[in-house]
Amino acid sequence: MADPDDGAESFVKGELGKIAAGEEIYHWILTLQPGDGEAIGNIHFRPRAESAKGNRGFWLAEPYWNQGLMTEAIAAVNDFAFTTLGLDSYYVCNAATNVASRRVKQKTGAEFVGFFELAHHDGQTRSEKWRVTRENWLSNRYARWLFRMNTGGFALSCDDRPKSTSKINSRTTNRKRT
Repeated sequence: MADPDDGAESFVKGELGKIAAGEEIYHWILTLQPGDGEAIGNIHFRPRAESAKGNRGFWLAEPYWNQGLMTEAIAAVNDFAFTTLGLDSYYVCNAATNVASRRVKQKTGAEFVGFFELAHHDGQTRSEKWRVTRENWLSNRYARWLFRMNTGGFALSCDDRPKSTSKINSRTTNRKRT
């Protein structure tokens, strides 16, 4: 399964079709702060989807890799999932060779479930499945927040925690509840 020539356009059209059909999907477009508003990444979350691909996926433009930006954004999505939506858990997956994606999951409290086969856009099939739980996320959230505040880090959040001058801005788009 290869990337289409118009990858982003095909993805957006597909997502809009799912939203129009009534599927509950949340999208965040990631931009830098301060910045010109250009999208550098995307996170989509389907809280009640029954899919081998899991409930959450993300993409980040290569110039922004290895800066902690996606970890920061996923932390905000976890806050939204567990405090706003009240979920108990959800699943995520990645290609087994995608070390950066695995690291984001580890840093945001996901628990490794196991390996399985799933076709990815680059032709790989060996995948890792992870479970993100409310209990694990909330029990470690305050400690992570305190660490960030004491080290001059960032606190991007969907709840009422204090926010600092984060390098990333996320906007929720194309949201429909069923």
